[in-house]
Amino acid sequence: MKKISQSIFILLIVLFQVKHSYSQDDAAIAAIAAVGLAAGTVAAIDQAEEQLELYATNYILREYSNLKGFEVKVLNYDASTMKDLSMVNCVIFGFNEYDTKTGDRMKNEIFIIFNSYGWENQYGTDFNQNIYVKMDRDQWNYLLKKYYSIASPLILNDDNSMPVYEYVGSDLKSANIVGVEKIKNPKSKTYFDYYKKTKDTFNFRNQYELKNSGLWINYKKKIGFPFYNKVNGDTYFLDDFDNNFKIVYNENRLGFFLNKTKELVQIRKNVIKKITDFLN
Repeated sequence: MKKISQSIFILLIVLFQVKHSYSQDDAAIAAIAAVGLAAGTVAAIDQAEEQLELYATNYILREYSNLKGFEVKVLNYDASTMKDLSMVNCVIFGFNEYDTKTGDRMKNEIFIIFNSYGWENQYGTDFNQNIYVKMDRDQWNYLLKKYYSIASPLILNDDNSMPVYEYVGSDLKSANIVGVEKIKNPKSKTYFDYYKKTKDTFNFRNQYELKNSGLWINYKKKIGFPFYNKVNGDTYFLDDFDNNFKIVYNENRLGFFLNKTKELVQIRKNVIKKITDFLN
């Protein structure tokens, strides 16, 4: 089912269930997110974003009572991929605290709401299956480093920085270079490709190309961080991240496996870049 069709279907279910729901406030985010996707006009989407921001604001005011000033704005109201057929919606907000003494805006952060549709309790549909995550730049960049590292047999540096490798060849001469790392490639001369670690480290402000074969600073010369070779679309690599979720790598898509609902939601590549640019 295409994502837009799925959203319209969800919208019809949600709007029907809201008036019968045990908690209409908790139902709101599911309905609003579906409206934003199904609506065909800019005005309708703007209104949906305003409602989402109000929902997030209410949650932050309720749960972060120590805050004295903040700003929250929708970065993306449906971050999941077109191939993601799960019943989980992911809404991402830009979040900033304010210094109330100076009025200055402080560091950029993100606030994510994962909403899982279709859960039922004795009262009908239960929309309390929401997960709320707030992350700053260091947390997000560490998540990305870990995400890319699970797509590769190579490991992060001791300080958790992303190492940069240079391709040296796939022949026996390359295999005998001191300190080379090998990645299996059945089509190469020795069944492996060989890489030498450089002194450089990866910076998320660098220009790079994200390919199925790796994260490349120079794609032609294969300088960057190589991934496993020839991994098909049915292969998943994963690792624990925190109490909320595991991170999953699949076809260059960042996946969150939600521990609370036991569901996977996958995020589009352009959304990953949007978040990274906002935080960095």
